[in-house]
Amino acid sequence: MSDFRQKGLFDFRKESRDTTITIEELRKEAEACQKCNLGYSRLQAVVGEGQFPADLMFVGEGPGEQEDKEGRPFVGRAGELLTYSLNKLGIDRGSVWISNVVKCRAFEKVGTKKVNRPPKSEEIKACAPILQKEMELVSPRIIIALGSPSASSLLGKAFSTITQDRGKWFSYKGIKVIPTFHPAYVLRQKGKGYDRSFELFLADLEEAKKALTQKEDKTWDLPLFKKSDD
Repeated sequence: MSDFRQKGLFDFRKESRDTTITIEELRKEAEACQKCNLGYSRLQAVVGEGQFPADLMFVGEGPGEQEDKEGRPFVGRAGELLTYSLNKLGIDRGSVWISNVVKCRAFEKVGTKKVNRPPKSEEIKACAPILQKEMELVSPRIIIALGSPSASSLLGKAFSTITQDRGKWFSYKGIKVIPTFHPAYVLRQKGKGYDRSFELFLADLEEAKKALTQKEDKTWDLPLFKKSDD
């Protein structure tokens, strides 16, 4: 098991928070970064976007083809589904922060085509400082981890699989975290499989929205707990 699955990568809470960093500086840092091979094959580095500070933060896997072209997160088909889902729940996309674990497109060549692949642990580690700084800027109350790479990177060995742990509440450094399917996974499903996965995805987003209106509760400090069935 890789190091990031054992411990998680992100330990960004500091006694003295650096309030001088700006999103423009983060973008410049990402654009100059060549700590892993992705920095040599990307078209553009893709830092998060939205409102900061924000109560709700989404962390996905990494940029795809369209994101690599535009330099913005979640602007392809998966982004369209995410935006549609937010709108359906009455959440303005501009009122949340949307980002990814890695800032450059991870792909492999299949013939003449570039096919997206999950980021490797060394690629996630290379991008960790930028995501940490994003979290400092955003200071979210809730993080929705989209897919296994995101959830594993944040939660380490506390997270098992997305099938087993989606919809469960975790606590990470005082922040509530709920893993759910990546929108791209939902789009790959067919027929009733699509209907069911989208239903669960939307339910997890709605659960996060409801949690934002709840009063602070000491039970959130538990390392892991399930939603109640009532």
